[in-house]
Amino acid sequence: MKNPVYVEYKRSSLLGVLLVLALSLLGATVHYLLTIDSKVVHSKSQLDNAVKQLDSTLLPLMGFAEALRRNAQIKLQLPAIQNDNSLPVLSVATADSEQLPLYSENAALNLELQMLLRLQPYFELAGETQPLVKGLYYFSEQGFAYNGAVKWPDYLTEQLLKWRHNTKQTLSFERDVAFYSHFSPQQAAMMVPLSHQDKKLGSFLYILATDSLLAPVHGQHPQLDFMLLDQSGELVGGAANIKRPQRADEHMLQVQRLSSTPWSLAVLEHKTNVFAAGLQTFFWHWLGYLLLLGTLLIALQWRYRKRTLSPVSRLIVHIDRLAAGQPHGVRHIPQGWAGVFDKVYQLDDRKKTDSE
Repeated sequence: MKNPVYVEYKRSSLLGVLLVLALSLLGATVHYLLTIDSKVVHSKSQLDNAVKQLDSTLLPLMGFAEALRRNAQIKLQLPAIQNDNSLPVLSVATADSEQLPLYSENAALNLELQMLLRLQPYFELAGETQPLVKGLYYFSEQGFAYNGAVKWPDYLTEQLLKWRHNTKQTLSFERDVAFYSHFSPQQAAMMVPLSHQDKKLGSFLYILATDSLLAPVHGQHPQLDFMLLDQSGELVGGAANIKRPQRADEHMLQVQRLSSTPWSLAVLEHKTNVFAAGLQTFFWHWLGYLLLLGTLLIALQWRYRKRTLSPVSRLIVHIDRLAAGQPHGVRHIPQGWAGVFDKVYQLDDRKKTDSE
């Protein structure tokens, strides 16, 4: 006797395999699309966190610069004291070290020099308290520079005066802080003007190390390539530590403005098409769904064969044996099917009794 249940089982198994393939492909596609969206959100979140971290790194420096300017203004309000001592300065005109007396006929110069003398601890502690500061200098509008040193190195003198000569001074008011993206390789500059009685006296120049500035960001996100850009899109501090991509069209640049400076933080990511970028991810997602749904299908098939297909097959064998004249049919009756086998046996026994 042919078993129609087995035929239907084979059809259902084929349909189940096709359904598993379709559902695994659908699940992998949806999962892949969600993964792409999460990658974009994650990349944006990393850039946001890096910008916040960079702003928090600059915050102590901004506080130090503001404290120095306020103390300078307070010191300028103190009366000048007659003193025979002198202050070592650098002449901007001649690039020579000079000793200016703290008290002379020029009252404004006396006030400024005594202010610098009283601010000497700031110049000494700037590099120790501010890791970003590689040098603190004061440029006076009266033609001299000061940083507390008696003798300035020749290379530093040449570098400072050349940079000051090439840089256009646009500071005009007390609150007008200016940032310069390049002072020397791996260094940028910040100038904080000093005014007294609505008259500009000079500017404090901070030399900033860009590698120290970006070090915490690189340490927090070592897998990303961060760049610090100025208002015109140029690299802050030069490009000595930046590996420029060989093909710019294969990379994507995300930029976000800092809140503490006019600079921006950018992250460079390798750009590929959607298919190529996620082919491996899509394959693993599809394989995972395929194994999961395939295991479920095999488990259901095994249960169906054990609890339904096998008992039905034995029932057909039982009916065939009874029809062939064997009085007891099959000996082993599947669990839960005893009632069905008994009814078949009773029908066969009644049929024999009626025929007699």
